[in-house]
Amino acid sequence: MNIDHFAGDSRTNRERMLAGDLYIADDPDGARIAHRALQLIVGYQRLLREI
Repeated sequence: MNIDHFAGDSRTNRERMLAGDLYIADDPDGARIAHRALQLIVGYQRLLREI
C-alpha cells in the first residue's frame, strides 16, 4: 500500500528540508546540489594548495 505523505503539499523536497519539515532525502534536485557543492569544495582545496 503506497501512501502519499505529501498529498496537498506543493513544496519541493528542498523547501520542506529548509523549513525543517519531513522530506525525501534521495531527491534528484538534492543530489544535484550536493554534487555542485562537492565540485566547489574540490576547487577551493586546489586553490589553497597553490598559495
